[in-house]
Amino acid sequence: MGWDKASYGRNSKVLHSWTRAQINLAPRSADDSNLLIMSCGKNNNGRIFPEVGLRFDEELGIYVKDESFDPEEFREEIGLDPSKKKRAVEPREVADLVEDGIPSSKLVKAIQIKFSVAQKTAYRAIEKAETEGLIRKECGRNWNASYFKCGLKPMPYQDND
Repeated sequence: MGWDKASYGRNSKVLHSWTRAQINLAPRSADDSNLLIMSCGKNNNGRIFPEVGLRFDEELGIYVKDESFDPEEFREEIGLDPSKKKRAVEPREVADLVEDGIPSSKLVKAIQIKFSVAQKTAYRAIEKAETEGLIRKECGRNWNASYFKCGLKPMPYQDND
């Protein structure tokens, strides 16, 4: 499901180029092995169909469509709901956290704590703020990086911890 649904199988790049249509089947619940979800991974000459819930019918011995399945509820349950995605850290918000001469490691930690993001995301946010010219990086002795707001004179960072 989602934007990478065509990359579901092993060696997916090769499968994707060879395949004209692909249907993905996956377990729908960790607790109930009788539930599957079927989604359209790729369909070159047709319409992509929405996700379908399947339930194993023990009497018939086959999977049948689960009429009680709600795709929106399922997306929300597994975290694919776009409204619940974390927003990106804005460059101006990074600039607001910069105290003149703040060491790189302290700035990264401050971004991680304030916005609840991973270290990689914090570094990308700093890089974006640099690219937009809101902050600048200066390397000191031993290549220790410090950040300053643009347009201000560099002043040494005072650690109050």
